[in-house]
Amino acid sequence: MVKKSRQHRIEYLALRMVETAFRWIPVLILPPLARGLAWFFFNVVGFRKKIALKNLAMAFPEKPEKERRQIARDSFFHLIIVTMEYLKLLGWPPERIEGIVSLRDSHAYRELLTTRPEKGRMMLTGHFGSWEVAAAYAAQVSPATTYAVQKRQKNSLVDEHVADWRRRYGLKIIYAKGAVRRVWRALNERAITGLLIDQDGGRQGVFVPFFGVPASTMVGAAVVYLKTEVPVYFFACIRTGTMRYELIFDPVPLPEGLDTATENVAAVSEKMTAVLEKHIREHPDQYLWIHKRWKTRPQ
Repeated sequence: MVKKSRQHRIEYLALRMVETAFRWIPVLILPPLARGLAWFFFNVVGFRKKIALKNLAMAFPEKPEKERRQIARDSFFHLIIVTMEYLKLLGWPPERIEGIVSLRDSHAYRELLTTRPEKGRMMLTGHFGSWEVAAAYAAQVSPATTYAVQKRQKNSLVDEHVADWRRRYGLKIIYAKGAVRRVWRALNERAITGLLIDQDGGRQGVFVPFFGVPASTMVGAAVVYLKTEVPVYFFACIRTGTMRYELIFDPVPLPEGLDTATENVAAVSEKMTAVLEKHIREHPDQYLWIHKRWKTRPQ
């Protein structure tokens, strides 16, 4: 226990040092620094390189191997640069996030974000684009209470500090364990709730097609929708340049009047996942291919 506690403190201090360093690194230095680190991690360290290439082969079997490798390289760069830019953003006043994000359909979706909803809204996203910037922007500009569901980290010091990053933009945190009831309650209070829909659901999940391959999917989002029938949107922040993002919204059409039977949960989860897949196909380099999306396989 003492050893683990010491390790957690070291990890926390390392995180704080990195966070502080990025307050002083000029913005224009970030892209070349990210490119260098991406090259190092992909070609030298090989961190989860095999996982990324395997996932891409499953998702895009029709693409040449050379093209898939390039997507993998680009996704390493994307993950590093959006992490760096988010850390840089944390050193700025929260309201400055509004200056780096544009909306694809600015009038319609700005009104949607900046007016208090009559019903709660469920906002779905994945490990795609910059999910941190997307959630922070939505919370910053919306007058409605905005929640994000997150997994609790093993390191409680790191977990609380990362939660504080999100809270500075007005996000409230719901931890994943037992989240369905709390999300349901938040939506009934006309709040906006953001959920990641591309996490492996293990044996408790439902298998739905993701790039044509069955993927175990957590059932929480589908169950909450079936119980509340609130409006559901897919949203993501696509990186368009240095400290520049475009927020996209996509209404998710879902059936109404269904109960929470397993086949209905699977059908709703499939429709939700299909919208995520559609946007990944448009920007494959901005997806987290090192994520073990197909970890659990059908028996």
